[in-house]
Amino acid sequence: MGKLVVLVSALFVALAFGVTPTSAAYDSSGDIILNVNLMEDNLQFSDSTGEQSFQLQEDAHSTLTKSSGQEVDHSYVWIKINGKKVLAVDPPKPCF
Repeated sequence: MGKLVVLVSALFVALAFGVTPTSAAYDSSGDIILNVNLMEDNLQFSDSTGEQSFQLQEDAHSTLTKSSGQEVDHSYVWIKINGKKVLAVDPPKPCF
């Protein structure tokens, strides 16, 4: 019970002084792009799978932000085959 009182008191103090959660978002300047050229005459790709994987992960970030109030800095590793974005991967980064 004592821990709960301390936690609630800290929350009220933070709100009284206007403390807000730190905010960050998708930073495209940290993106890494991996290009692979592979049998260009025989293989055709589209950007749709890359955009879908990107949007799926952005939706996850949005859900976490809405539920916790905290945003996390993130960027992506884009995998391109024959110039088309086929996969976006948000690698985990340690937070300091």
